[in-house]
Amino acid sequence: MLDKNAILLLRVSTKEQKDEGFSLEAQERLALEYTKEKSIAVYKIYKLDETASKSEYRVRYRKILEEFKTSDSVHILIFDKFDRSSRSLKDWVEIHEIIKKDNRKELHFTRDNKILSATTSPTDKFLYNVMAAVGEN
Repeated sequence: MLDKNAILLLRVSTKEQKDEGFSLEAQERLALEYTKEKSIAVYKIYKLDETASKSEYRVRYRKILEEFKTSDSVHILIFDKFDRSSRSLKDWVEIHEIIKKDNRKELHFTRDNKILSATTSPTDKFLYNVMAAVGEN
């Protein structure tokens, strides 16, 4: 029985990503395989193409994070890879704060095979923060 619900947040930011194995379709296929393997129910799938309007992207991204943050029935937010989770350190801090404030919430990174949750070690949390800072530059 599936008792874990997830939002899939799939994102591409360049034409090259769309064309080189990181397309939204490829991300979706891997994420659906992952959810099946982990017995996670898919609540919603969001696909963000940053090659389109950046202002529209920001509005949609914020709404998705707010939905995840406030939902009592969705506890998992799934990304293709860590670097697909945010565009900036500010975005990462916002996502990380959701996890810190609600110990039921988790972030899953399918290609990285990693999970960030309330039980993640301090060392791993530090490494995620470093990767977010480095990724912004």
